[in-house]
Amino acid sequence: MASSSWVSCGPCEYRHETQEADVWCSVCEEGLCRSCHGHHSAIKSTRDHEIMLIQAYKTLAKGMLSVNMECNLHNEKFELYCPSHEIHCCVHCVITQHKHCTGVTSLRKVIQNIKGSTSLSNIKSNLKDRLLNIDGLIKNGTDNFIGINTDKDNVKRELKKLRMSIENKLDILETKILTDVDSIQHQHKTCIADIVSKLQRKRDALNQALIDFENLQKNASDFHIYMAMKKLETDLLQEGKEINSLLLQEGMKLKRVYFSPNADLLSSVSDTTFLGNVAVRTSLFPLLKEVNTNAQISSKVSAKNIISVQLKRRLSGYHVYEGEDVNISSIIVLPDRNILIADFGDDGGILLFSESGNFITKMTQFGKPYGTALIDDYRIALSFPKNRNIKILKLGSRISLIKTFQLDVDLNAISYYGTHIIVCSRPQSVLFVDLNGVIAKSLDLELPYASITFIHCHSNRMLISEYMSDAIHCYDFDGNKLWNRHFVTGQDTRNVCADKYGNVFCVGMNTGTLVCLSKDGQNMQTLNTARHNLVEPKSIYYDESSERLLIVGQQMQFVAMFDLVY
Repeated sequence: MASSSWVSCGPCEYRHETQEADVWCSVCEEGLCRSCHGHHSAIKSTRDHEIMLIQAYKTLAKGMLSVNMECNLHNEKFELYCPSHEIHCCVHCVITQHKHCTGVTSLRKVIQNIKGSTSLSNIKSNLKDRLLNIDGLIKNGTDNFIGINTDKDNVKRELKKLRMSIENKLDILETKILTDVDSIQHQHKTCIADIVSKLQRKRDALNQALIDFENLQKNASDFHIYMAMKKLETDLLQEGKEINSLLLQEGMKLKRVYFSPNADLLSSVSDTTFLGNVAVRTSLFPLLKEVNTNAQISSKVSAKNIISVQLKRRLSGYHVYEGEDVNISSIIVLPDRNILIADFGDDGGILLFSESGNFITKMTQFGKPYGTALIDDYRIALSFPKNRNIKILKLGSRISLIKTFQLDVDLNAISYYGTHIIVCSRPQSVLFVDLNGVIAKSLDLELPYASITFIHCHSNRMLISEYMSDAIHCYDFDGNKLWNRHFVTGQDTRNVCADKYGNVFCVGMNTGTLVCLSKDGQNMQTLNTARHNLVEPKSIYYDESSERLLIVGQQMQFVAMFDLVY
């Protein structure tokens, strides 16, 4: 056993001799002393077996080494692999259960490069993502503690304000309210504490699993790594279901205690019997990364390929006057279905169109915006490079300023994801700005032109392009490059977005092209838009509600809405 300090030599033990092993054979699953190792290496049938030093074997986790190398049904060694069912099997299994499957191959061939495989990287990534989720949920639970305490203080303050008008009866009624608050606080803190405790235990187990797996990756045989990966897939599947189950429990719902004063209190103090009601407003915590409950070594991603785009309508009613400096930088669909276009030109501002495509108004009081990012149904963020700040605007019948974040950095396009505004900052940085205007994190990327301009966040990744570049880059939120794709048409200004399937769209302003990339960046097609006359297309946006693509020319030569054909 790997956890034992003493590992005996198998052949010597068979001869009733006691000898400590110097190496471990992963195929024979027994230790070998120096002498037996020499014979083992010389015999034709065993000379190709995978050998590891006994010190390395002892460091491997017992759970990850406890794998069955033989078929439980036929007691034969696993020697083959069925790609149709993504499962290892013995010869008898192939004859009885996989005789109609195509592509059955040698298991040794499948696992020979497993240490450097994408599947292994995906397993590690899943472990790290799960740890990230657990950390986030623990933080949310801890913040929930603080939030409930803060809410209790808020209730107290509301009571003190109310007390001024109902001084005579306040003591009795206040006691009742505070009792309710304390009761609710105690009830929900207990529930939250239980969930946080469970999550902490899961986090510890996942962290240990990651450590053990990385150690196994360094020291174990390919077969053991393969079997450990299959075991981890099953464990992560079950553990993901458990986390999803925990998310539905009361303890994982966001608790906020609020106070509703009695509306009749001020007018009829003497007749009232209560100050108000104490209740809990509940909402679900968001996951930092989606919990995957269907992990496989060869995962098949559900996706749809774009065949073509069809013109739905063109927006009209806005006239560009001769000599007017127009530089359209972004477009976005608002919750009320109006369309907002950011004009970064010297005469620019915010252009507003109706869903039907008719021009409504132009707003210049906020400045000349570049990037746009919808925060929620009531707020939108806009970047103003010339002022080096970001402004949060309130949406509605009258758009108004809520706050300004003065970042004093060279900024361009922005995106919103999770709880942060993601900002392009030249030459090649990405800033994560919270909704208090604080830069929570900064990533320095290695970009070929050091001129970061456009960004779009989707599916836990960042799609980035540079000014006059020849590539789209995809990064995770830790700054690790996932892929990049170069264009044969050369350097161009390209804005990006992604549809609900993860297909990436980008427009080339100088080449007048619309390009679609697969989610992994491996497949690329230039969509036929010649008949639509895309003149200097610069800004692009995918509207999830209508599943349509909006494209604007740099100088407002056209504003068009397209249906996507899959």
